[in-house]
Amino acid sequence: MNRWVDSLNRLRATADATTLSCSQWHAGEAVVALLRAHNTVNLYGLPGTGKTYLGWALARMTGARLVPSPGRLAGLDRYGALASRLGAELPGHWPDARLDGVVIVDQCPDSRTMARSVVSDVVHAGFRRAVVVTRSPISDHVPHVELRLVPDDLPRVLAGLADAGWPVQAPSRPITSLWDLVWPPGVGHADLPIG
Repeated sequence: MNRWVDSLNRLRATADATTLSCSQWHAGEAVVALLRAHNTVNLYGLPGTGKTYLGWALARMTGARLVPSPGRLAGLDRYGALASRLGAELPGHWPDARLDGVVIVDQCPDSRTMARSVVSDVVHAGFRRAVVVTRSPISDHVPHVELRLVPDDLPRVLAGLADAGWPVQAPSRPITSLWDLVWPPGVGHADLPIG
């Protein structure tokens, strides 16, 4: 399992505009555009569509802070968390990619009440704007962007996995989740709290 975690960490470290699938690229572009006009944007999609990977790439490309779950917002220091990145060159390809004061919160609950609580925690932590990542759209007046897999995504995803040293081979059946490509063989993932 350690080799798998090491490969996953390599994927995270290389996530940027050049490694995104077509769907991820378009969703990321939409999120960045919406964040220029709104304080909160909801990125949503079914489990295994690449939301977390897109979050990694957005954080790396824009200087935003990525928080893996809402529970990790408590005690987060916006300024300390961003201090090491303020002078860093951004590897993004979107014009004016820097988004100061933005946090991306992965694994958020879908309910309107819980999402509002997360946004409140974001403001409490000192951030001005947030990308709230969920499995389905939150029922609120928050602009949202859906990420869904399309067949054209598979070649880019397979190439990215191979570049990160992942043992890949083309799937023998249509895939509905990218986790089908990366989860270690013989280990179930249907009940994972990751999407």
